[in-house]
Amino acid sequence: MPGPRLVSLSDLPAANARLAADIARRLNVKAARLPEAVRGARGKLPLGLLAELSRSAASEAWLDHPALRHRIDLAQTRDLHRRTRKALSKVDPKRGRERFWLGLVAGMAVNLALLTAGLVWLLFWRGLI
Repeated sequence: MPGPRLVSLSDLPAANARLAADIARRLNVKAARLPEAVRGARGKLPLGLLAELSRSAASEAWLDHPALRHRIDLAQTRDLHRRTRKALSKVDPKRGRERFWLGLVAGMAVNLALLTAGLVWLLFWRGLI
């Protein structure tokens, strides 16, 4: 995934939108904007990276404010986008699907075990065992 060219602060909304699209596509998350993509990526990306991404998404609102605009660090934002793309390239979608199905089967197995234990207890209580 090639990163966007983040040359000036005016490129920040477009770069964040492309990053949100990359996150949505790679992690199978419904997201149109970066804050939504960050919420959907919880548990799939490192926590520190998610915290930085949410701060970066919030800083997009600073672009319209003349006193806060100069507080956005373009080099740090560029580095954050690069690290996010690197983390996204390490995500294995097949493993995510396997974890989903294994969690589903594990939940069913626990329910079946509890049901069986309840049935054995009921039969024992009634004196049938």
